[in-house]
Amino acid sequence: MNKKGFTLIELLAVIIILSLLVLLTSTAITKIVKDSKQELSDDQIASIKAAAEIWGADNIDELPITGSCSYLTLRDLKEFGLIDSNIIDPKTNERFLDSLLIKLTTTTTSYGVSVTNYEVNPDSVEGCIHATGQITVTAATAQTVTTGYVPEGNFEAGDEYIIHIGGEDRIFFILGENAKDSNNVDLIMNKNIGSTVAWCDDATLCKTNNNWDNTKGPITANAYLKSQTSNWEIIPTLPKKDQITQANNGSTTDLPIWIYDYTDNASHSVTGLLGYWTVSVYDENSFDAWSVNSVGGFHIYFIYFGDRYGVRPVITLPKTLLD
Repeated sequence: MNKKGFTLIELLAVIIILSLLVLLTSTAITKIVKDSKQELSDDQIASIKAAAEIWGADNIDELPITGSCSYLTLRDLKEFGLIDSNIIDPKTNERFLDSLLIKLTTTTTSYGVSVTNYEVNPDSVEGCIHATGQITVTAATAQTVTTGYVPEGNFEAGDEYIIHIGGEDRIFFILGENAKDSNNVDLIMNKNIGSTVAWCDDATLCKTNNNWDNTKGPITANAYLKSQTSNWEIIPTLPKKDQITQANNGSTTDLPIWIYDYTDNASHSVTGLLGYWTVSVYDENSFDAWSVNSVGGFHIYFIYFGDRYGVRPVITLPKTLLD
C-alpha cells in the first residue's frame, strides 16, 4: 500500500493559511479588547458627566451666564461626593487626574429655557469662570480710576474695572474684544504678579539641538503665572503682542500708560525691573521673545534671561459681567 505525504507546496499553503488564521484571530481579539476598553472609558466619562449634571441641578445659581462658560474639575466632584475617588481610565489603567475638566456652557432656547451642556475633558476652557468660585466686577468711576478710563458701556481699550478674583480686589483694563468670541472681552491686570522670571529657561524643554528655541513657547513664564494664580476662579494667560497693539491702534510704540505702567514699587523690589513678557515669539531669532517695556514700547529679550521681565495676567470675561 503506497503512502503519499504532503508536498512542499502543500505544506507551505497550510502554513500560510494557519498564519492568516492566527493573524486574523489576533487582530479580532485586539479589536475586541480595544473596543471594550473604549466602551468602559466612554462609560466612565458618561458617569463623570452625569455627576456634573447632578451638581448643576443642586447649584443652579452658580451655573454660567448665558453665552459664557464655567468649568468644574474632577476634584470638585469628588469633594462633593458625586464621583468615586479612585475612578480609573480603562484605556490607560491609570487614575483620572483630579484636574480633569468639565466645561459647562449655558444656552437659552427660543422658548426661553436655559440649557447647560457638560463637556468632559474639552479642548479648551480659556475664558471660562470656575463654577465653584465667585467673580465680582465693579466699573471704575471718576473717583476710583487710576491710569485707565472710566467705562461708558462701549467696552473700549483702557476701560478700568475692579475685579474681585483670587480672594482680593484687583485692577484690570480692557484690551479689547476677544478674538474668538465677540461676546467676551480680554482684560489685563494693572501690574505684574510676583517677581521676574525667564520666558523659557528649562534646558530640557526649551532647547532644540542644544539651541534655545522660542517655538517651544513661554514654558517657564506660563508655569510661574500658573503658580501665582492657582487660587483664581479663571485661568489667566500671558498677553499676546497683537492684543497689546490692537489696544494701541496697531502701534508698537507710544503705548498708553495703562499698558506699560505695570510697576508697584511696594511689591516689586527687583532692581532694574523693566516690564513683562508677552506670549509672542520673535520670528527673526529663536533666542528672543517680545516683551512690553517700561519706556512705553515693545522690547526683544533673550528667552532664557529671568532678571528683567515678569508676568502680567490677562483674563477673558463675558461682557454681561461688565455691564
